[in-house]
Amino acid sequence: AGNIVTASFDVTVEDNEAPDITCIGNINLNTAEGEDFALVDFDAPTATDNCEVNITQTAGPVSGSEFPIGTTTITFEAEDNSGNVSECSFTITVNDAEAPDLQCPE
Repeated sequence: AGNIVTASFDVTVEDNEAPDITCIGNINLNTAEGEDFALVDFDAPTATDNCEVNITQTAGPVSGSEFPIGTTTITFEAEDNSGNVSECSFTITVNDAEAPDLQCPE
């Protein structure tokens, strides 16, 4: 018979799954003697996804910076090529544990 039937169709694949991002835990530390800040190094978070994922820090000073006394929030965002986004945060708390040096007149 030699009959041929041809059909075509489009397949659209959508990625609706946001990346999984995992930050480190909160950091607590003291200032060095005579200082009112602490130099803090921290690791970037890890992220996994079913597509390529990019990690960006969106809040707080970068690793290796001087952190002031008090609590600072560091936030990272993971975005895949489809625009799905997840974020995670952790805090860095710097304490001034040094007692003041009082000089009294004689």
